[in-house]
Amino acid sequence: MSIMYIILLFLRISIYISPTVLAKKPLNNARVTYIVHVQREPNMASFSNKEEREQWHKSFLPTTTTAGSGQPRIIYSYNNIISGFAARLTREELEAVKNKNGFIHAIPDRLLHVATTHSPGFLGLDTSSTGFWASSNYGKGVIIGVLDTGVTPDHPSFSDQGIPSPPAKWKGVCGFTSATCNNKLIGARTFLEGMNAVQPTDTAQEPYDNNGHGTHTASTAAGMFVENANINGLATGTAAGMAPHAHLAIYKVCHDHGTCANSDVLAGIDQAVQDGVDIISASLSGGSANFYEDNNAIGSFSAIEKGVFVSFAAGNDGPAYKTLSNEAPWIITVGASTMDRYLTSTVVLGNGDAIEGQTAYQPQSFKPIPLPLIYPGFTLSTAATCTNGSLDTINVKGMMVVCDEGDNDLAEKGSNVQNAGGVAMIIANFKGDGYTTTASPHVLPAAHISYNDGVSIKAYISTASAPTATILFNGTLLGVTPSPMMASFSSRGPSKADPFTLKPDIIAPGVNILAAWPFSPGPTPSIGANFNLDSGTSMATPHISGIAALLKAVHPNWSPAAIKSAMMTSADITGNDGNPIADYTLEVADYFGTGAGHVNPTKASVPGFVYDLDPASYIPYLCGLGYTDANVTVVVGSSVTCADVTPITGSELNYPSFMVFLTLSNSYTVTVNRTVTNVGDATSTYSVKVIEPRGSSVTVNPETITFSGENQQSQYSVTFSNSVGGTRMAAYSRGSLIWASSDGNTTVRSPIMVAIVNNHNVSLNGLNMMKYAQRLSPFETNLQLPMQVLQLLLSMNMSIICMILLFLRVSIYISPTLAQKHGNDARVTYIIHVQREPNKASFSANEERKHWHTSFLPTTTDASSGQPRIIYSYSNVVSGFAARLTSQELEAVKKKNGFIQAIPDRLLHLATTHSPSFLGLDTSSTGFWSSSNYGKGVIIGVLDTGITPNHSSFSDNGMPSPPTKWKGVCGFTSSSCNNKLIGARILLDGMNVTQPTDTTQEPYDNNGHGTHTASTAAGMFVENANINGLANGTAAGMAPYAHLAIYKVCHDDGTCSGSDVLAGIDQAVQDGVDIISASLAFRSLPFYQDDWAIGSFGAMEKGVFVSFAAGNKGPSNSTLSNEAPWIITVGASTMDRALISTVVLGSGDVIEGQTAYQPKSFEQTPLPLTYPGSTLSTAATCTNGSLDSVNVTGMMVVCDEGDNDLVDKGNNVKNAGGAAMIIANYEDYGYTTIASPHVLPVAHVSYNDGVRVKAYISTASTPTATIFFNGTLFGVTPSPMMASFSSRGPNLADPFILKPDIIAPGVNILAAWPISPGPTPSTGPNFNLDSGTSMATPHISGIAALLKAVHPDWSPAAIKSAMMTSVDITGNDGNPIADYTLERADYFATGAGHVNPTKASVPGFVYDIDSASYIPYLCGLGYTDAQVTVVVGSSVTCADVTPISGSELNYPSFMMFLTTSNNYSMTVNRTVTNVGDASSTYSVKVVEPASHQ
Repeated sequence: MSIMYIILLFLRISIYISPTVLAKKPLNNARVTYIVHVQREPNMASFSNKEEREQWHKSFLPTTTTAGSGQPRIIYSYNNIISGFAARLTREELEAVKNKNGFIHAIPDRLLHVATTHSPGFLGLDTSSTGFWASSNYGKGVIIGVLDTGVTPDHPSFSDQGIPSPPAKWKGVCGFTSATCNNKLIGARTFLEGMNAVQPTDTAQEPYDNNGHGTHTASTAAGMFVENANINGLATGTAAGMAPHAHLAIYKVCHDHGTCANSDVLAGIDQAVQDGVDIISASLSGGSANFYEDNNAIGSFSAIEKGVFVSFAAGNDGPAYKTLSNEAPWIITVGASTMDRYLTSTVVLGNGDAIEGQTAYQPQSFKPIPLPLIYPGFTLSTAATCTNGSLDTINVKGMMVVCDEGDNDLAEKGSNVQNAGGVAMIIANFKGDGYTTTASPHVLPAAHISYNDGVSIKAYISTASAPTATILFNGTLLGVTPSPMMASFSSRGPSKADPFTLKPDIIAPGVNILAAWPFSPGPTPSIGANFNLDSGTSMATPHISGIAALLKAVHPNWSPAAIKSAMMTSADITGNDGNPIADYTLEVADYFGTGAGHVNPTKASVPGFVYDLDPASYIPYLCGLGYTDANVTVVVGSSVTCADVTPITGSELNYPSFMVFLTLSNSYTVTVNRTVTNVGDATSTYSVKVIEPRGSSVTVNPETITFSGENQQSQYSVTFSNSVGGTRMAAYSRGSLIWASSDGNTTVRSPIMVAIVNNHNVSLNGLNMMKYAQRLSPFETNLQLPMQVLQLLLSMNMSIICMILLFLRVSIYISPTLAQKHGNDARVTYIIHVQREPNKASFSANEERKHWHTSFLPTTTDASSGQPRIIYSYSNVVSGFAARLTSQELEAVKKKNGFIQAIPDRLLHLATTHSPSFLGLDTSSTGFWSSSNYGKGVIIGVLDTGITPNHSSFSDNGMPSPPTKWKGVCGFTSSSCNNKLIGARILLDGMNVTQPTDTTQEPYDNNGHGTHTASTAAGMFVENANINGLANGTAAGMAPYAHLAIYKVCHDDGTCSGSDVLAGIDQAVQDGVDIISASLAFRSLPFYQDDWAIGSFGAMEKGVFVSFAAGNKGPSNSTLSNEAPWIITVGASTMDRALISTVVLGSGDVIEGQTAYQPKSFEQTPLPLTYPGSTLSTAATCTNGSLDSVNVTGMMVVCDEGDNDLVDKGNNVKNAGGAAMIIANYEDYGYTTIASPHVLPVAHVSYNDGVRVKAYISTASTPTATIFFNGTLFGVTPSPMMASFSSRGPNLADPFILKPDIIAPGVNILAAWPISPGPTPSTGPNFNLDSGTSMATPHISGIAALLKAVHPDWSPAAIKSAMMTSVDITGNDGNPIADYTLERADYFATGAGHVNPTKASVPGFVYDIDSASYIPYLCGLGYTDAQVTVVVGSSVTCADVTPISGSELNYPSFMMFLTTSNNYSMTVNRTVTNVGDASSTYSVKVVEPASHQ
């Protein structure tokens, strides 16, 4: 194999070898790129230009070399860091070059392939002059109000370039003092009084987003264009919101620490309507409730009355049925869908069968040759899942090992296989996981395959005499079918609030959505304008809100119902395979998941006709729900007498979908009417086609609709009947009603769901039918009757309800202080609904209205607490107020004339992450940032996939001009560099000759990895960075005022050649950088064969500090990359956050666990506790179907880890009737617990705690338990901890050098990204979360820049020494840094320890090394003269020097080898240089290694 591969390191990223390049050995006449090292010409200095040097290098080519292919033979002529060139040569030509005088060495070029995601084209939105974006003017003039956690005003997603002034109707204000709103971000307000009344905080707080969720959702809806957005190398493109030129108005209704009060939310809706918004976007849900008890529904009704479109999330409680939130028909309820990307690894069996799987580790060095194939489960059943130690007695050396899913982490299986000598792995799903495969960051070649494919492989192994297999890596595939697919977490119908309305309404992209974020959620600040990836119906909702803005711009007179109808009737119902949209099971997704289908913005702009609804139409509907007059009055805001109207069901509402209930009687029919309004061609005709639901007959009258004018209305009726008599059908069946225009250009489609109720004798209608509907089981799934929210609260002894701010894998919990019933004298916030005062119009000011509302308070109301009793006086969306009242005062209010209803306030708690303070960097005048001047004047060169130049991370506000030594250029034509981003080059000629591409390509980052690492190193401050509600704060790189120089050495499609990387190092040195940051790793190589070691030596000689990643192949030992001692080799560490759920046993024992689903509605009362494994061993892990014969109804179920996905366990427990779950680790998982987005209350506990729980169950007569949710805890101990994936030593290239050198934050790092990796564009400057030593490396690079700014004369070795000798070696618990096992991490993992920037600035003294000192060291490695010459770039004769070992190098660490002889000793010398106080004395203390002196 003549081409080796480089790994561009980022965790969970697809990396693969191109089979067309690597699967075959090159023929003699096949040209391959080699990096050729030659001796320096004595008169080399006389080369006055590049052409002369290239001519010198061409002299090494044989005279027979031809360039008939048209490709250049010399690709690069290197000068600064090596003497040599890169050339395309055949084998014969290479042999001729080797015979030339001056030739030293030739190294084959190396390639890297990484995965990218989609552009906004997934939703059909592009910037062409004929597209919907253009026709809608990108949403100009429309105002979107976002209710969330605030916004990051300075984020480039919210730039107002090209945005006009807001409409004259706008009445909002800008609630920032230090940041200015603009024509994009036209207003921002804070509503936290309700929260302050419960948990007093700073009432002057401004609407900055210090959490993330709000910035993410706002930018998804209407963020501006930001080029080259990406996240950690997975996705690259131009980021933009759905309506890039729409205005944004922000309503911060959630506090910085992640808590929201429903009173504040309602105040936000109220104010948004008054301010003049056109669209309200709210990514919130709180479970099903009667509409008169649902403040979201109540506030939204008044909003739609005033023409405001309202978009809410369906919820993240899927895939279980009847889990929806926000079911009111005047709201559009949004579900979430996936994208079409797959990270492919193909298993080829010895019999020729090819099986597709997935993996995010696709090593270039893996040879696709047949390997012996073994399934250890055939030999030993306990070895089937490849747990730790299970393979000890089975020979798997040199084999490909099949491991069943379950019992341990997928990546851990690979570690166990590798430790046992296996060289590759296939992970086979259990039946319950079906076709759900995962691309994980394995430590060896792997393929995660489906259950059926696993069965096929095991059958082949059992029948073949000598089974073999190999794996081919195909990288990232786009256009994977089927897509879109339903997201498993997306909440499903049917609607509990009204089974006669089909919900959700629509689905939109909600999986892996990249959008703006205020700051890094990790233990260190991100750099500049941050981006982050998130999933949930929270992410789908703003897509719909933004598309609604586009429609409003095109059709300003359309009502909210018309906009909703246009989206629903034009939705896509098939995937890219032409089949109906699939569920995550690969079965057809039902309408309780998809609603009308997947949004199609362009088709929605020309829907033909719409189903319009005025607000008055909802009154008979609400009366038809059986609500009292008072109930309906609460919703509609004016007095209603239901006796005066004819009630209707949801089926009869003029809705764009049909939900109908029939009986088994043939004589029972249901007829509903619809009125449609022409919004298409003035003269048009539509004919109907019906796809009848199974077992039903559907008749439409008339079958043709003809319009003769715009906005003309027409009516039709639909009659449904049972077509199968008394035959019992499935509970629900689906169909469609489709109107097609005569010109063939337009179809208007409505989904139909029909339910057949098992009743022969009763003709059902209205409320009688609803009672049956509420008991009906969708698809034979048992469903409970809906519970009223207030009843649930009373049963929980709670006066506060919790709302769920939806984002996948986010901690949401009820504050334990609120989980107790308040006494009569305890004040609680209530939202009081009152009748509207007849002379309300006379209220000229808020004070008058507040005075009116105060009149409802009893005269004995005491305000001695100092807190205001009236918190809000609402006027626009409800008639009423929010007040703090005792239970006695509430009873008095209820007796006042005009009182309607009081609803307790509801709270939401989100999980947040850390600010830059984790590393001790802050903006105080005495901090290290200040003393280092934030890195001003230092130039960091980043070698990666390019950059996003317009990202706010790379703003130059306050930046000086670059130093005069700077010689770089700006390689952009349409984008200017600045004083932050001082230069950018593209170096892809090596790649172009292998895979010819556009040679004029610019250094934009269309991948993401480069933007992420550059912004981590030196991004500017960006306030309110966050990611999907997990983390809030100000983002900044390690050296926010350092300059950045970018060297794009990886292609847009994610391919990099080693020659290009070396050219990047060479050019960076010539341009004048001070620091080189390269998040790359390959494997251990002799230094003379390691281009990076060679290039970095040349850089170090010229005073350039070089930082490289250790690699992501841990936790196995001897897996390091970049081991040369002149490079700083960086490992990765974790942070100190946990999402806590506490199990309280009936015995009183308290056990801590983790979960990312902490529902507000969970009754914290003792539940029966059961461990099904004690009854049936096969049920221990709660696999699909295993609980069928075990009674778990209403119980808390203990499930062992393994055999299936953690979330799948919860689905199985819930489907079996269980109410909560405890997941107990296996012994080899120890204390590693996961916070997963479960579908029911859960605590994932350690192995030891699991043993305790099971022991209690086995001894107690009636075991019980409950779970309390404690949300996000910070300061969790121990931290930092070693990341499991971080590569470990010992150093294979030189065992006498201790590597890695240092560790830095590399887990859950949030940083800038160019585009959304999801199926739709993100909005504005994107942010994304990523993990890997790729993320740790730029932290070290940025800190090196700070040190260089303070100590400009320090050498690279001095900077490295300062960091290594000042590290932290203990965690926040005061103990040595722990490994992920909770055991003490060894130095082969941590190196010197965890970086401490402030301490590194004053190290006392340093261990310095000049470049000449490495020559005896290299000779001591046993290298030949020629090999040493390759590394150092000048002629060396080892016989002339005294060789030394790595132990004798003047290094800041010691790696010693001794013998068992007492007579053997080893002495090494060190030279230290004082960089501290001029007069200083140091005394030594030695902590001796065990058994040594």
